[in-house]
Amino acid sequence: MKYLCVCQYAHSRSVAMCRYLHGKGVEAVAAGAGTAPSVFGVLGAWADKIVVMEPDFARAVPPEFRDKIVLVNVGPDRWSNPYNADLAALIVKLAAEAGI
Repeated sequence: MKYLCVCQYAHSRSVAMCRYLHGKGVEAVAAGAGTAPSVFGVLGAWADKIVVMEPDFARAVPPEFRDKIVLVNVGPDRWSNPYNADLAALIVKLAAEAGI
């Protein structure tokens, strides 16, 4: 299984999700809806699932890949650090709820 993890800038939330997935031995790439929307065509085709970290970021995903979206709504970035322990704990909880 390959995952594309999407947040606004690919600095905190999506990177934290990638770290979680990498820890499970799963391929994952982080991308920012606000910084690199041009990559969503290529990475959307590559990914089996697209993990969106906030509902609004789903708009960056091309329509042909929206059926791959899994919402893990951690909300707005209040951590600014993908290594934040509170963010990591929230991701573990929400990923389990989403079946990831």
